[in-house]
Amino acid sequence: MKSNVTREPQLQRPGAGLPFYQLLYLRMWLRPVVSKRTPRAESKANFERVAGKLIHKIEEVPAELRSTQVLVEPILGLEDSSRFWSLNGVLEHLLIVSKGLETIILLLASGKIPPIEVDIARVKPKGQMGDPLTDFKAYAPGLFDRLDAALAKPGMDLGSPVTHRHPWFGDLTARQWYWLLSSHEGVHYAQAKAIIAGLPRP
Repeated sequence: MKSNVTREPQLQRPGAGLPFYQLLYLRMWLRPVVSKRTPRAESKANFERVAGKLIHKIEEVPAELRSTQVLVEPILGLEDSSRFWSLNGVLEHLLIVSKGLETIILLLASGKIPPIEVDIARVKPKGQMGDPLTDFKAYAPGLFDRLDAALAKPGMDLGSPVTHRHPWFGDLTARQWYWLLSSHEGVHYAQAKAIIAGLPRP
């Protein structure tokens, strides 16, 4: 990947986690309150709106600059090791995580415990996608429509009490993972805007 700085910044290792005060906020407010009280329709609408805005903003950036890494200021919910990414890296990460969360939600809703360990370090972008924007445009719009259609099938229940562990939030139900799928995109939309603001100007 290209870089807009002269040398690699010294950041924490991937998977090191969030600052204590952020983890406290996640575990004492977001998980027990926000993730449970946010209406399902709101999570869906937020995801669709943010996906559209993200695509629009990145499309406006010349393709040759989408691989330029930019060091952004700390953002709530963004691990320190993730602060030096490119727009392509953001999209690749969103694709990896969203597909994983989609699988987790559907398994939990069917009453099954996902045979998947959520490992923050393993979902970082590797720069191996040819055109992440094209892939994201094919996957993200309509994701929640596809998800809701699958959840409407017999034997599926978004309110299932079965849980799966997230390393930061702790144990989450299918409904909470559904919320997190939308919330996670919002964190990286803020990151993408910060990256765009830091790109070199012609």
